Amino acid sequence: MLFLIIYFLCLLLVLIKLKTGIGILVFITINAASFFVLIFANVLILPFEKLIQLNYILKAKKKLKMYKHLKVIAITGSYGKTSTKNFLFEMLSEKFCVLKSPQSFNTAMGITKTILDYLKPHHQILILEMGADHKNDIKKLCKIVSPDVCVVTAVGKQHLKTFKNFITKTQN
Repeated sequence: MLFLIIYFLCLLLVLIKLKTGIGILVFITINAASFFVLIFANVLILPFEKLIQLNYILKAKKKLKMYKHLKVIAITGSYGKTSTKNFLFEMLSEKFCVLKSPQSFNTAMGITKTILDYLKPHHQILILEMGADHKNDIKKLCKIVSPDVCVVTAVGKQHLKTFKNFITKTQN
């Protein structure tokens, strides 16, 4: 915030004295420096962000352990996750108290938010979407929730950019 105040004060000063060559030089320097300051700030804050994310993950795992009766269904695939989730929810809701992840919450933070904010003791089934952009993404999500049932809707070429190919070695 302080950086923004200084930035705008310098910008105002430059605009007032823009007619001079030095004013234009200061303006260019401030704009170039702001780019590097933002990159540095992002690098600086990344470890703290990872710690905060880990804290939420640990809280979600702890909460799930309290629900021994809960069955977790994980749905993944290149497409069809949300439709499959909604279909299963409608079908299972006739006999069970079911929670499904809202919208397309299919990342670690989306899944932990679903667990921490929406999961209640009366729920019997939890249906989650699991998205993947990189190798081992689903493995990491499964370590958070340990699903009882896993559904793969489709494996399509949408992910070739980050996965590189359809063939992958599985590890235990």
